[in-house]
Amino acid sequence: DYHFRQGAHPDATGIPLTLAWDAEDSQEFDLDEFESTHSHKGELRKIAKTKRERIAQQHHSRSSITELQQEMRQIRQFREQGKMENARKAELQESKKLQQKKKSLFGRFRKQRGEA
Repeated sequence: DYHFRQGAHPDATGIPLTLAWDAEDSQEFDLDEFESTHSHKGELRKIAKTKRERIAQQHHSRSSITELQQEMRQIRQFREQGKMENARKAELQESKKLQQKKKSLFGRFRKQRGEA
């Protein structure tokens, strides 16, 4: 078992937590036996939002939790802005490509008609 500390993953709902390096308690297990008895093989287990909040409140002030939540919200907003900017850039590039194709086709058409 490990202690939790405030994390920094902006996709977490609620308060992001991460495992601390210091272990609370340790036990030795046979790996094959452990894996055969645990049903969540390969699946990530998530801690409910309310439980994460209780854990965070045990070790951190309300103001530090609020500050972290605001920081994570800003990161998510920057990500969304970046996605929108990338989509606009892709649309502009596609529009330029279409215009170039039209010019090229129009130039060929004019050459074939002897207008060039």
